[in-house]
Amino acid sequence: MIDVQELSKTYSQGQSTVTALSPISFHVSKAQSVAIVGQSGSGKTTLLSLLAGLEIPSSGRVVIKEQSLFDLNEKQRSDFRAHHMGFVFQQYHLMPHLTAIENVCLPLDILQADGKRQDKASAFLEKVGLADRMNHLPSKLSGGECQRVAIARAFVASPSIVLADEPSGNLDPKTGDAVMDLLFELIHEHQMTLMMVTHDQNLAARCDKIITMQEV
Repeated sequence: MIDVQELSKTYSQGQSTVTALSPISFHVSKAQSVAIVGQSGSGKTTLLSLLAGLEIPSSGRVVIKEQSLFDLNEKQRSDFRAHHMGFVFQQYHLMPHLTAIENVCLPLDILQADGKRQDKASAFLEKVGLADRMNHLPSKLSGGECQRVAIARAFVASPSIVLADEPSGNLDPKTGDAVMDLLFELIHEHQMTLMMVTHDQNLAARCDKIITMQEV
């Protein structure tokens, strides 16, 4: 599903070169859940951004579903993300002026899905327990509810891979546990591959595989 080969990222900062990600290689199988752990500054979020094709590496390759990601141009990578990836962020990243169901419809709008997009969005909001909150704006939802909307949005277009960056980081422990139970339930149900950055060792232990990043 995912092959990473000697992937690295450096930046120029004045006369200096800053290493954001030291060379790393690994393989992830279909439907495998992977936790990316390590101290702040070890390159976890940089790695996730590179896996998404949002940044260009300084060296190395990312091959997803037999497609070399950086052989694609920017528009092609954007299209690839839309068809194959879903995202869950610590900060939710919901559109504040859109209702829950409108936020969940966004990936389907990008894919120019057929007229059943509202039905698909509604079905996923029901799955995450928000059948009665579909027409609420994010400002009227709790943090846990916002993250459930974000999870529904990540899954609605049936991606092969879900990339999650500290998905429980803004939630209290009880709410975080419930939302993560839901995330893993959906990952297993739909046989998706999960790449998750987390500081939570208990959450990492629930994954099939752990990648430990070293501070650069």
